[in-house]
Amino acid sequence: HWLNEYLKLINNATINFCKKNSIKCIDLHNNILMDDKEDFYDGIHTTPLGSKKIGDTIYNNLFL
Repeated sequence: HWLNEYLKLINNATINFCKKNSIKCIDLHNNILMDDKEDFYDGIHTTPLGSKKIGDTIYNNLFL
């Protein structure tokens, strides 16, 4: 998707901010393998399957 490069910049800036300030940060971009056709409607908005992958990753990083 054409926004991927911008999203990578935002993701890296957010992770660096978290590291610098000792804040827990979950790097979804590098921790979830998302399929463009199954996990997204339009490259940005997730399908129920994509949303479940995100939710499961957040849950596993916060509570397990």
